[in-house]
Amino acid sequence: MYKYFLTISVVIGLTGSLLGQVFDFTPVFKNEFGIGFNHFFIKRNKIKCITKVEFSKADNQLIEDQGNGSMLCFNEAGFMIYSSIWEAKSKSLDDRGRSRYAHDTINRFYGYDSIGRLTILREIAKPMGLYFNSSYFTYDKTGNLYKSVLCTEYNKSENPMQFILGIQKVKSLETYSYQVLSKEQTKRTFINDEGRPYKEGVQYFSGTGNLIGESYNYVATWIKEKNTYEYNDYGFLIEKKCTSNDGFDQQEKYSYEFDEKGKIKTVCQYKKGEKLQETSFIYDEQSGMPTSEIRRDFTKKYIFISRYAYTYF
Repeated sequence: MYKYFLTISVVIGLTGSLLGQVFDFTPVFKNEFGIGFNHFFIKRNKIKCITKVEFSKADNQLIEDQGNGSMLCFNEAGFMIYSSIWEAKSKSLDDRGRSRYAHDTINRFYGYDSIGRLTILREIAKPMGLYFNSSYFTYDKTGNLYKSVLCTEYNKSENPMQFILGIQKVKSLETYSYQVLSKEQTKRTFINDEGRPYKEGVQYFSGTGNLIGESYNYVATWIKEKNTYEYNDYGFLIEKKCTSNDGFDQQEKYSYEFDEKGKIKTVCQYKKGEKLQETSFIYDEQSGMPTSEIRRDFTKKYIFISRYAYTYF
């Protein structure tokens, strides 16, 4: 089950330099760090799908093809509408002693409103299954997330790519209310499916509209949370600190290196001062399109090499 912290998918007031970026690191899920594609870049280049084929290499080992990869598909406005990620989870040998991998696949389907805000996210609950975990998001007139609903849904279509709603079971429902205290502060209240507030606190914003802090109290317990966020000039997250008085303490930092043309060259992720991952991108010199990436996982002691392929509208 995902715990969502949504930002508006269309960011108004972006700088000109951000419009020229290939990748986007604007956080969508509070507890995830992901590398996404800037929808302005996708739209400008009329990209329909991006396929990544991945090879891996353990320290002091040869490069291995485990059959891992992913596919991202977009609409003509540049927003991702489908993603599929397949990753080897187990290994066996065939009769000839060759490696054979069993893969897990995660398929996600995305829906948006007329101004590009995420309204539907469906994920297949098991590979090629007919049951989906689906989340629905509703926004108020000021653009704040007003309601989120998590459901289990049955797809009446035998083709997972063609969703026809059958049985729907609501697993959780939350609504949110907001009270503007000042230009930089907003009180946010979390309300459960029984209509009772269970968590409330204040959000703090910078002059550019970025969320830079949150302080929350749980109504029925003594639990308190405090989260702070820092960004660079592009609006990319560079530091996240999350703490609570029940002992939870998380600190992550992210650094970005740009090439001479202003494109992202390397991204590094740190946790409690230790480097977890480093991802580098290689671009075609003429078109400026990314052709591959190299990701170093310092925890697993692996290098992952991915090659990009494109299809267009």
